Amino acid sequence: YCDVVPDLGDDADVFAMDFRGHGKSDWASGTYTTVPYMTDVVTLIESVISRPAVVAGHSLGANVAFVLAQTRPDLVLAAFCEEPSLYFNSREVREASELFKERLPWLRGSMAKWQAGEGAPERAAYDSSKQSDAVIDARLESLLDGDPAVCDAALDGTMYVGYDPDGPVVMPLTILRGESSLGALFTEQHAERLRQSTPHASVVLIPGAGHEIHNMKATAGAYVENLRALVRSVT
Repeated sequence: YCDVVPDLGDDADVFAMDFRGHGKSDWASGTYTTVPYMTDVVTLIESVISRPAVVAGHSLGANVAFVLAQTRPDLVLAAFCEEPSLYFNSREVREASELFKERLPWLRGSMAKWQAGEGAPERAAYDSSKQSDAVIDARLESLLDGDPAVCDAALDGTMYVGYDPDGPVVMPLTILRGESSLGALFTEQHAERLRQSTPHASVVLIPGAGHEIHNMKATAGAYVENLRALVRSVT
């Protein structure tokens, strides 16, 4: 988020956190499920921010923002969910996804090897014409710091235990999604399913985006524009 946080500073106080098992946060194998992640965000809001907030997240973080909005509306002004994997609690959905069939198993094995001193992630693998140097640096660092077991929790489905993707969200909700042909997880079918429980949800397709929107040069501006609009609508 290093490229987009400065652009949001004029509209809000921005608090960023690393989930357990991510970045510089402690590893906590066996607790990489929705409820513990959500509990960490609740602690941040209650102990540090001390007032209701707009919650935003990507992928897993988007799921947590969604569930927090469902279950603790007293703490949430609005939720901004970038490419949530809400409906991947289904084994059939996971098994049909290239991310779960190929990319996550490779990532899990590679992180374990790199952290054991067997090689290192290569900067050349990331296209600096599509991502800034700061984003690439942060990604490389995260691969060496994060717990590979986070991938296990996604692959076996335990990450998705403890929430109802079809439960309603009562406050403002924006979903950003990319194009399925470019690797996006949140599809038009998912959008239709979401509208059954939360008809007021705004689902915004970002042309040219895949699963990652906020950290790509071509789409970061659209991310900021949409998040800024949501923040201004509730503050």
